[in-house]
Amino acid sequence: MESPRKAAADVGGYHEATTPYDPLAKKEEDIVGGEDDSAIKASDFLAITQGLEYPQVTVKSLVVGTIIGSFLSVLGMYYGLKVGVVPSLNVLAGVGGFMLTNWLLKIKLFHGYFSVQENVVIQTCAVACYSLASQGGFASGVLALTQNVYEDVGEKKGNNASDVVDVTWTKAFGWCISIALFGFFISFPLRRKMIIESRLLFPSGTATAVMIQTLHSSKDAVEYQWNILFKSGIVSYCWSIFVYCFEGLGSFPIFGLEPAKYGWTCDWAPGTFAIAVMLPFRVMSSIFVGCVISFAIMTPYLAAYKGNGDWFTSTKVDGLKAYYTFTAVAVICVDALYSIVKVVIMLYKAWRDSRNAPSAAIDDADDVKSVDVQRQAFLDKLFDATHVPATIWVSGLVLFAAVSVVVISLIFPSVEWWKVLVCCLLIPVFAIGIIQGVGMTDWNISSAVGKLIIFIIGGWSQDGSIIAGLLMCQMVIVGCSQAADLMQDFKTGYLVGASAKSMIIAQIFGAVMSCLIVPSVWVMMTSAYTIPGDVIAAPFGEVYRILGITAIQGLDGLPKHCGLFMLIGAIYTVVFNIFIDVCSESKIKIVRLVANHCPVPMAVAIGMIIPASFGLQGIVVASICAYWNHVNPAQFHKTQYILAAGLMVGDGFSILTQIVITLAGGSAPMHIAYDVAPSH
Repeated sequence: MESPRKAAADVGGYHEATTPYDPLAKKEEDIVGGEDDSAIKASDFLAITQGLEYPQVTVKSLVVGTIIGSFLSVLGMYYGLKVGVVPSLNVLAGVGGFMLTNWLLKIKLFHGYFSVQENVVIQTCAVACYSLASQGGFASGVLALTQNVYEDVGEKKGNNASDVVDVTWTKAFGWCISIALFGFFISFPLRRKMIIESRLLFPSGTATAVMIQTLHSSKDAVEYQWNILFKSGIVSYCWSIFVYCFEGLGSFPIFGLEPAKYGWTCDWAPGTFAIAVMLPFRVMSSIFVGCVISFAIMTPYLAAYKGNGDWFTSTKVDGLKAYYTFTAVAVICVDALYSIVKVVIMLYKAWRDSRNAPSAAIDDADDVKSVDVQRQAFLDKLFDATHVPATIWVSGLVLFAAVSVVVISLIFPSVEWWKVLVCCLLIPVFAIGIIQGVGMTDWNISSAVGKLIIFIIGGWSQDGSIIAGLLMCQMVIVGCSQAADLMQDFKTGYLVGASAKSMIIAQIFGAVMSCLIVPSVWVMMTSAYTIPGDVIAAPFGEVYRILGITAIQGLDGLPKHCGLFMLIGAIYTVVFNIFIDVCSESKIKIVRLVANHCPVPMAVAIGMIIPASFGLQGIVVASICAYWNHVNPAQFHKTQYILAAGLMVGDGFSILTQIVITLAGGSAPMHIAYDVAPSH
């Protein structure tokens, strides 16, 4: 499973920001914007200044943040396991925190003023809570070590029973406390450099700040959001429960029984629709292309004409399944290398330009006293008021690294301590560049770096075990992703005047709570569902186990001509990535049009792995959203995320209801069967 920002960042962020941008900077349209624009700015700033009179870290904010974080942990892990794609839930955390807090104030469970800064504390705490659920490997690297995934991979060279780990609550807890705070100790000392000095945009953090400011300054916006959230949530919950009551309806063979054998079904899950609403159309269409390649072209053709011992004998990963799985793995790995090289070049250009850029001269003294400049200086002062000596955070990082080395070595005896130490040293190095890349483009390459770690650690393996490679891969992904995500939160806090101190407390509190919440969610999921299974496909568990095996064994044991498919995938990745980067700004209209709309290789690779049902339903929803955005862009952008949030909230409560029923020994009252052969 990819990181929480993966949906719109890793596979969609191919356009670099040419210069750092800050929404507080003066623009020409702001100067001539008129009274309405000035009124909006004044209203937003009033919401900020009013909140400064009240405490930001309160019992209310921490309780609500934990509740929202727990709920998002369920959603993040469930969708990561079921689909393999988890969009950024930060906006949902901010909006959900606002709605829940206002409701609790209305029923007088809590009292006091609810400020925009307190809302950001809630959002930061919630993000810290749920980040381990989606980034901690429970739908990818850690899942790959479970018994069920081992059995699914089958009798393949290098797939050893000794590389199976029973991930109990205790082991999950130990794993979480070993990785929970890396991001904090990295992002905190860099916050001033990235946000105040470099003025990096951090697009998701900026968008979240704008959303929260709007909720606190516009009564009309709040009423509209409440209306959409409530209605979509109720409809989503009722529909999801209806589908659950008719077991089998969630695998409806919409194109008939034969295509259904290859996964072309509909699960009618509102959460699937919500993900498609949030994903950019280009990303969703690329995922659909990947589904078509795997499950409408490659698999049916190979099964019909190349089976029966000609090219392969098995339908598992050592046979038919290997062709699309290893092709996708090749695309992912090559794209990872390409992404790293691209980010390094981008950072070098940014560094070179910053050295050569002349100092901006201010000709008009009035500009210095402008509202925007004063506001920026005011926010700088608020954000920079918290000073922590370097010795404290360096000591914290060293201490936490020591804890990681000891705990991981104890709960996973096959992992040598020095491998953990090497990863602890590499994480800050990788994270600095990744944070800068996210700040400029919202493009997070943490998962790409993590996949390379699998091959580095795998090359050091003397006993043929894949455990160390998979865990160290996940450790790097978590550390780098958390650092980037927390810097996004710092940007959100900066824009609304939240103090760095309050955000630090929220981040630490949320990370600590996640060590209790995430293992509990994991045990709840594994108790209620067979993973992987019919309901929870968990596509990336098998992919990561294959990556670990390949890192040690190489390509031995692959079916005939599988290497050729991988080579084609690798060439496609390089060619299309270069074409996209070089031609997206071409002066030739047709070339520019193709470059900006052709399938993105990483998204295609994801589509080749995840269930075809997601690609099918997703492209329908994405097409509707694209049309909506075309005919009424203002309404679409105002409604997009709150509609997705409502669908997810309703589906989330339905998931919890189904889990409770299952754990209590209940089941769906009716069953529908279609006589479909097992999917490939």
